[in-house]
Amino acid sequence: MRRAFKILSITVASLLVVFLFAVSIAIWVVFTPGKLTPIVRNQAEKILSCQSQIGEVELTFFSTFPQFGLKVSDFALINPTPGAQSDTLVAAKQLLAVVDINAWRKDQKIQVNKLNVVGGVANVFVDSLGNANYNIYSTSPGTPGDVGNTESPIIVIDGISIENTNITYTDHAEKLYADILNFNADISGSLEKSIVHSDVKIHYSIISFAYANEQYLQSSPVQIRMLSDFAIVKQQLLIDNLEGLVNNADLQLSGSIAYNSNNGDTSFGLSYKLHTSPLSKVLELVPPSLQLYYEDIEADGMVASSGSVVGTYNQNEMPLVEMGIKIENGTLGYAGVPLKLHNVSGNVIFKSDLLTDASTSLKINSFVATTPQSRISTKGMVTKLFSDIHLDLQTNVNLSLEEFMPFIPDSMKLKMKGNASGQVASVFTMSQVEELEFDIMQLQGNVLLTKIDAIYDSISLTTDHTSIDFSMPNSSPQSANTGFALARISSREIKSNMPDSFNVMLQNASVNVEFSDISDTTRIPDAICSFKIDSLSTSIDTMAMAMSKPIGRMMVSPGVDDAGVFNIDLLLSSDKMLGQMGQNFTNIAKMKVDTHILYDSGQEDIFQQWQPEGFLNLQDGYIAIDGYSYPFNIPSIKLDFTPETFNIEESSFILDKSDFQLSGTLKNVLSYFKGDSILRGNFDFTSGTTDLTQLMNLTSGIGYEEE
Repeated sequence: MRRAFKILSITVASLLVVFLFAVSIAIWVVFTPGKLTPIVRNQAEKILSCQSQIGEVELTFFSTFPQFGLKVSDFALINPTPGAQSDTLVAAKQLLAVVDINAWRKDQKIQVNKLNVVGGVANVFVDSLGNANYNIYSTSPGTPGDVGNTESPIIVIDGISIENTNITYTDHAEKLYADILNFNADISGSLEKSIVHSDVKIHYSIISFAYANEQYLQSSPVQIRMLSDFAIVKQQLLIDNLEGLVNNADLQLSGSIAYNSNNGDTSFGLSYKLHTSPLSKVLELVPPSLQLYYEDIEADGMVASSGSVVGTYNQNEMPLVEMGIKIENGTLGYAGVPLKLHNVSGNVIFKSDLLTDASTSLKINSFVATTPQSRISTKGMVTKLFSDIHLDLQTNVNLSLEEFMPFIPDSMKLKMKGNASGQVASVFTMSQVEELEFDIMQLQGNVLLTKIDAIYDSISLTTDHTSIDFSMPNSSPQSANTGFALARISSREIKSNMPDSFNVMLQNASVNVEFSDISDTTRIPDAICSFKIDSLSTSIDTMAMAMSKPIGRMMVSPGVDDAGVFNIDLLLSSDKMLGQMGQNFTNIAKMKVDTHILYDSGQEDIFQQWQPEGFLNLQDGYIAIDGYSYPFNIPSIKLDFTPETFNIEESSFILDKSDFQLSGTLKNVLSYFKGDSILRGNFDFTSGTTDLTQLMNLTSGIGYEEE
């Protein structure tokens, strides 16, 4: 059995070798290149209206077994066209085609099993009137309507292989331009009932692409695998799936693109996914018309994105673009700003029709970045990107203030060191920032200040630990002029001073402040300050004061016409107060004061600069007055006062050996210090012990120089 099978195998093999040898001789003798090439050239001249160049044509059998093929070398079509990039339409060093004859004979189906193009060149050109250099047939192969005929032949292509081919495409009518260098691709598909089904694999190729005067790719490396259907009559491309690398960006795409030849509209229904890719490479794919929005921004890192393009493109409309973007390990800088952000991560959603503010927004789901000494995170919404950018943000910060000093305008005369951390809700526009229009911005939040050392103009402030809740504008101001901002301050210690003017120190303080616009440096701002403090000390010029547990409220308002004039309204109670005015000293155990003070910087004398009026109630006081030999001990006192008058409702004094209760009125106080009048008094007093000699000596000669 085995011997019989061996004999049969040898016999069949021998017959097959004889048959192939016979066929080969027939092909070589009957269809030699020398005989076949003239036939193909003659047929090309009859079919084509342009010049053709055909080097050599031969049939193949062994290399395409079991089917016959046709191989053409040094092929070219020459069709000079005004304005075209070259006279050569197509050219190739070698073409190899294999057609299944039985498929046509049995099923009227054109089946190309192989089409190989090596070393090719293609230069496609369409002028502004729609005249194309590829219209090269002597007789029309059919009208566009014919392709939709259900009786048109079925075309199946199992494999088109294109190697090392350069392609240029210029279509002035559609404003479409492309250049492909070193194009390598494998294509398979079919045409049935005017639907082209295709499977396209583009291997590493260099592509430039522009549409409607917009450059989308510029010498970008491209690798793509695309499964798609193209409806010829509808001029609609359905992308089942597209995956590839475009400029090293890993991209996935699906959806539809349709062109309406009646009105020129292009409809998009695309969704895409960009896998994590280098941000710098992705930004190179952004059209130049959009690059202007970030032309001063330096950005890098890894980015991923998904989204859609839906709508109509024409001269008046743009499709709606929705992009979800995630950034990791990024860096971000702005031209002219020395401080750059590092470790940037973010998740944002961008929506826009690329035309109008109404359809454009940037939703920031999260954004986190660091500097060498600071950390920032934010979320919110950005709108009006095509006009005055509007921002509505919620931000968490941990900032080294010295790092951000370059952002503060020099005109504010502000310097800061220290750390600020907290949360801020903000609503503002870029024009408001540029114009420093703080009065119409909206800011609300809380900040913890640590180790702060700040100078505003000539006013300095230091604090080791201070918490601030703030709101701008002030939604419920206590006066018509303090709606600019509100701040609630809680601090372990605050120190502030102005050289040659004042010093203030607060310990364990709780302070609420509301005020008018502080950016106007030509006037004292309106301000209201309510406070509860464990310890307060202050000095102004030659006056100094220290208080224990002061509680009160102070209002400051500028003069109407004179910048050097302002008003102070003060309501204050304190457990203990120490005071000094020149060589005059005060020590009071309990005090309550309600006063209005007019300050006039144009006056030289301190009693004329500071003009108070109001009410004073104190207990257990001690007053030492320069020029008087004995101090006043004051168990209690209640009095009303103006710059000119002291009205004592109730008082008790101990002066050395004397004790008495005094009531009455002291007049001409300010006039006396001006030198315009003498002091006048009308008092009633009672006393258990009175040293008349001592009292006469104290008051003798008041207002007179002679004895």
